Amino acid sequence: LSTSQAKKIVLLGSVRTVDSGETIVRQGEEGHEMYLIIAGSARVILERDGESVELSALGDGDVLGEMALVGEGVRSATVVAAEPTDLLRIDEASLDRIRRRFPRIASRVFMNLAKVLGQRLRSQNLASAASRT
Repeated sequence: LSTSQAKKIVLLGSVRTVDSGETIVRQGEEGHEMYLIIAGSARVILERDGESVELSALGDGDVLGEMALVGEGVRSATVVAAEPTDLLRIDEASLDRIRRRFPRIASRVFMNLAKVLGQRLRSQNLASAASRT
């Protein structure tokens, strides 16, 4: 998105600031929003069989929680701020406001979201295939 487009989206969402070590989303909990990291970083952690495995690190411009927004609403992993982090919170109502007020920007947001989901699915498929060999 261009800077002016991003500013319009920020106005229609809400900004949340979290401290280092603070949980942004928790695996297994229900959620209906996604977050865009404006500034800062976070760690994605999968809890399985009593163990915690760090899956990835996220930084400026990365999104998290998108599966709960477009899917069933249950968080698939825990995300913890690695440092003080500013987040843009976008829920279904925010997306609807963007769609109604700025349809061209909304189409770009939805396309970017589809790309993120596609990349995550591709990564998951590759990981699944590797674990079977």
